[in-house]
Amino acid sequence: MDSRKYERMPFAQAVRLVCDGRVIFTTEVVDMSKGGLGIKSSGKRLNSGQIVDLDFYKSGHPRGISYCKRAMVVYVGPDTTGLMFAENESLASDTTLH
Repeated sequence: MDSRKYERMPFAQAVRLVCDGRVIFTTEVVDMSKGGLGIKSSGKRLNSGQIVDLDFYKSGHPRGISYCKRAMVVYVGPDTTGLMFAENESLASDTTLH
């Protein structure tokens, strides 16, 4: 039985994962919900509990549209990684990224 709080919907979008102000890797979002998202692991390992900034961007757009969101790694699997969006003020405003 799935214990997710929100239903996830298929989603395809490139996302950059940023830690300590630098891009650690770029990957693809595979699904998203109101509370978080799943990304392709792409052979990169994140640690459960790790805080990252997600930089969603539209490549090729003349104004370089970008949207950033803070999230915490909650699941690390062989093919996908689950991230929960920052919902509380302390996590959303934390400037110390792991």
